[in-house]
Amino acid sequence: MTSSTTPRNRNATILLWTGTVIGGTIAPSGLGKFVGHFWQPLFASWGYPSWFAGVVGATEIIAGICLFIPRLAAYAAIVLAVIMAGAFVTLYTHPSELMGWGARPLFYLAILAGVGLARWKDRRRLAGS
Repeated sequence: MTSSTTPRNRNATILLWTGTVIGGTIAPSGLGKFVGHFWQPLFASWGYPSWFAGVVGATEIIAGICLFIPRLAAYAAIVLAVIMAGAFVTLYTHPSELMGWGARPLFYLAILAGVGLARWKDRRRLAGS
């Protein structure tokens, strides 16, 4: 490997793991959907069944952890990106002072798309290891 390609690979790896860590911060927010009585009424006010908060929370936790397992990271990023797309649409159509208009889910969606694309390209190499 030449020295001109080493920094590119190193920088790409740093960028990928930075995105993974940022995306992984969704997992603790999934825990919040089980604690207290904040999310269930909010989901109901958006027109979803209140129990759906638990489903979303469990999915966020599991997929957030799977982001750190390279063989599963592409699939986890896709699952989390779908959740963030749903969160964006929900908040965009139901903006509030508390939750805003959906900028945060849109940010996560962009990060997860990048992580998912990078990991998707690596999945065959990772499957062989």
